[in-house]
Amino acid sequence: MDKFGVRDKSLENSMRVVLWIFCFCFFGVCHAQEKMFFSIDNEILKDADTVKSFYYEIFTEKKSRVPSDKDLTATKTTITYYTRTNTVYFNEVIKDSAETSRTYYYPSGKIKLSGAFNGSRPIGTIISHFENGSINSELVFENDEPGRETEPVIGIIHYTDSTGKVLVDNGNGMCNCDLSPHEASTLLEKGTVQDGMKTGQWTGVVSDSSSFVENYKDGELVKGLLKADGVEYTYTKVVVAPRYPGGSKQMYDVFLKNMRYPASALRGGVQGGVYTSFVIDTEGNIIDIKTLKGLSKDIDEEAIRVIKLLSPWSPGTLRGKPRKVKFTVPMKFKLH
Repeated sequence: MDKFGVRDKSLENSMRVVLWIFCFCFFGVCHAQEKMFFSIDNEILKDADTVKSFYYEIFTEKKSRVPSDKDLTATKTTITYYTRTNTVYFNEVIKDSAETSRTYYYPSGKIKLSGAFNGSRPIGTIISHFENGSINSELVFENDEPGRETEPVIGIIHYTDSTGKVLVDNGNGMCNCDLSPHEASTLLEKGTVQDGMKTGQWTGVVSDSSSFVENYKDGELVKGLLKADGVEYTYTKVVVAPRYPGGSKQMYDVFLKNMRYPASALRGGVQGGVYTSFVIDTEGNIIDIKTLKGLSKDIDEEAIRVIKLLSPWSPGTLRGKPRKVKFTVPMKFKLH
């Protein structure tokens, strides 16, 4: 997890203030102060009236790496996400890096899938199971950083459909497959799998008014065409994440150069983590800035203020169509 520290030398009595800014969490929520319900798209729900909404609980373990230095600690955080009916949706174990492990469950408590994740993005080999314990799929995802323009799936090793028919075995076959078993929604993609890779023409139906055709060569997307609501979108990347001008470093520089520790918080000795979310809309604008977990009114407002200083982004797209993307920014205010 990226860490950045700054000192404000103008503070009275030579008090040192260190502001740590942690990496972004894509499409997910990192912390909770109280029980809150969210949709499958991580939107806060005022009235949680759907089984697919969820809330979460957090348990954090800390172990000092250097006994003489309290700041150098190893942490292990376990987050359990529940549906509104109190069944476990998934468990997430976070250590000191951006990489986490997740285990998803059926409402019965049976394991659906497990594997490594970077943010909300699966990485490496992910094996999913049917509720009876038999293997549904074995898929390989790009081992890359969140936000990079890489394909969601780079390897299809095995796929068995719900009737028990093996569609892909040892990386070869004809797919009519859900290649995102970690998602709440189901999208079946049809095409040829050769040596574990997509090849030739692939098709999929997103909704009654949206479908796509994609052409692959040796697992690489050559060109795709999405028809959605009467509009055509061409693309060469399935997923393109929003980009900040100048990249993440430039964005962090904005935070570091403009963040101020509120005087009231200094006087009161207030410190800890603030979790603020925002959405990049289809035009690249920052909208819907919300405090998910706050510390104090002044600190919460300061976190929101610096986020508002960010320039417009290049919007994200899914199969060429601009889409809204939500980010969560954890910031830790710390006094020394």
